[in-house]
Amino acid sequence: MTQLANTPLALLVLALQDLHDGECAWTDRVGGIAERIENDRFAATMRSETGHGRERAGRLQAIASVLRVDIAGAENIWLRAVLEDAHRDTTMIEQGPLLDIALIGAFRKGVQADRVSYETAMALARSLGLGDAERALTLSRDQLTGTDETLAGLLQEIAARSMLPAESR
Repeated sequence: MTQLANTPLALLVLALQDLHDGECAWTDRVGGIAERIENDRFAATMRSETGHGRERAGRLQAIASVLRVDIAGAENIWLRAVLEDAHRDTTMIEQGPLLDIALIGAFRKGVQADRVSYETAMALARSLGLGDAERALTLSRDQLTGTDETLAGLLQEIAARSMLPAESR
């Protein structure tokens, strides 16, 4: 039977579990999907983001250790669905600018969902007086903000470039 999260600490643990699984799913799946990326800057961004995902997972594990809770085993259904959708795009869209655009859209959905989840965990950590946890969560959220800004810029660049005649590319 599933235990209810009826305290701020229990909800924080659920948020940590969800975020941790999302970071693990991200690092496991993005590499294979990113192999189909054509744009070199986009591919480099995703390789870098995979490393950042490992860092964020480590921060979450450190928070769990301090709280003496286990955050393994939960499944981040939302992020896993976004990654599955991105994978499906690699089978339905020819490699090139349009696939890159679709993948940026998928990855940005995942980044946005994680940012919101980090902000929820930050608020809970703050309410519980867990300053170190809040700072670690804020660092992770800010990292994702930077990733989103980079992806948004790449989206504009790739979309504008894909509209040029082939001989101008």
